[in-house]
Amino acid sequence: MAFCQHIGIPFDSTLILVDTPDGGGIPSAYYVDHSSALECRAEYKLLQASMRAEDLQTRMKLGEYLRQVGVGVSGVFMKFDREESRTVGLVFGTVSIPISGWWEAAHTLQERRAKEHIAEKSDEGQD
Repeated sequence: MAFCQHIGIPFDSTLILVDTPDGGGIPSAYYVDHSSALECRAEYKLLQASMRAEDLQTRMKLGEYLRQVGVGVSGVFMKFDREESRTVGLVFGTVSIPISGWWEAAHTLQERRAKEHIAEKSDEGQD
């Protein structure tokens, strides 16, 4: 049971191990192109996901240091007892430019890009 679990096949009580190889078949029948086989490997898919995650984290960090603009509109309709009705409108906006964190932002983004580069290089090492 442990052997079947180790090699990844379902357990079969009628399994018989033979110590002589089959010997049949030519080696070219077992050939698989390495580039197509690589894309099917779970490790390769994990490296691809890791690269994508590093890219997204860099983009999120960059978004934290960008300027922000907000605009809003509000309106109120008021009518008190016998007086005339009145409508009041309000338009407002805000702009946020994070100038106090420029030094930190430059170094943090440089660190994120280095981590992206490391993830890319670890992927290239698998090809």
